[in-house]
Amino acid sequence: MRLSVNLEEENYRLAKSLAREEDISISKAINRLLKRQLPSSQDSAPKKTTRSGFTRVPGKQTVTSTDVADFLSENP
Repeated sequence: MRLSVNLEEENYRLAKSLAREEDISISKAINRLLKRQLPSSQDSAPKKTTRSGFTRVPGKQTVTSTDVADFLSENP
């Protein structure tokens, strides 16, 4: 589908950077960015973002810094 939109400068730079990195068109880059951020039809529940910027997926166990430290001590 063809569509004209006005992007904020920062969003355009992000899409252009992704397009360059992945050797794809800006259109494909924008589609990929949207798919990453918008809930799919299979997963319509919105994902929550924590203060750190990481996405929490409902129903999944939270990994804490203690969990990471324990793992690292067991797997040097």
